[in-house]
Amino acid sequence: MKILIAGILAFESGKTTLALGLAREFKSRGFSVGYLKPVAGHNGWFQQDTVEYTRATGVLVGHDAYVVASELGLTREIPILNPLDILTLPLDPFLEDLTLRRYLDYMSSSLRTAVLVRFSKIGGSGLVNDYFVVGENVSRLSSVSLALYNTIISVIGENSSFTEISIRELEDLMNNPETYKEIDRTTGLLEEREVMLVEGYNDVSAPTPSSCESDYAIAVAPTRAALYDGSKYCRGIQVLSPNRPWLARTVSVLELIGKPLRKFNIPPEASGAEFKRSVSDIVDTIIGKA
Repeated sequence: MKILIAGILAFESGKTTLALGLAREFKSRGFSVGYLKPVAGHNGWFQQDTVEYTRATGVLVGHDAYVVASELGLTREIPILNPLDILTLPLDPFLEDLTLRRYLDYMSSSLRTAVLVRFSKIGGSGLVNDYFVVGENVSRLSSVSLALYNTIISVIGENSSFTEISIRELEDLMNNPETYKEIDRTTGLLEEREVMLVEGYNDVSAPTPSSCESDYAIAVAPTRAALYDGSKYCRGIQVLSPNRPWLARTVSVLELIGKPLRKFNIPPEASGAEFKRSVSDIVDTIIGKA
């Protein structure tokens, strides 16, 4: 069973919190559970545990992929379950060649704040971790951001190879269908489980073509989630963006396909029993319909 978790908002929809809750609930019921985060982005300033997790795994990784993988005992598989990872860092608003208005525009763009990319893919001798440095953006970092960036580079290790790319080249990488085919090939190496949770990226409807092929899709927003039939959700994506689901936004798909199977309240994770009851309710619904 494959369950896609998609965010309605571009940021802080609650995808990872729900994925973690579902992973624990399915595990507690005796299911073998897998997890994929095909594409991930994280801000090293707001998530400074990036340094800790990168040191623990030996590869660049952010909070979301690490915490769910850790729950499922999959931290050694992070390059497989999360092949494309993008580190962003805050720019310096007071650079001489950067107006404050342009700074605001840049800070709202993941491409303009991306400084380091890990792309793990299948090579001739096994899995290869390629790193790309976005030099234009590194040159605009504040001294604090630059120090954090250098720490992360040193943690990854001198034996890794780093290739400098431009913002345009990063954009081309993110828009190239071959990138997502490569990601799907890599995630296909993860051992099959009875339940496979696939977490999306920002508010894209599905991160890769393969992840679109799910039994169920859960659209998440702060405090709420909606369960959809996966094939119906995927058909909606195909109407909007054939074979390129990463270009369709979750909200556009939901507007097209209409009412969900069921809606759920999602209390704060800190509420403990309330949150667990809501997650249990989602799992009961899925199992009942499977």
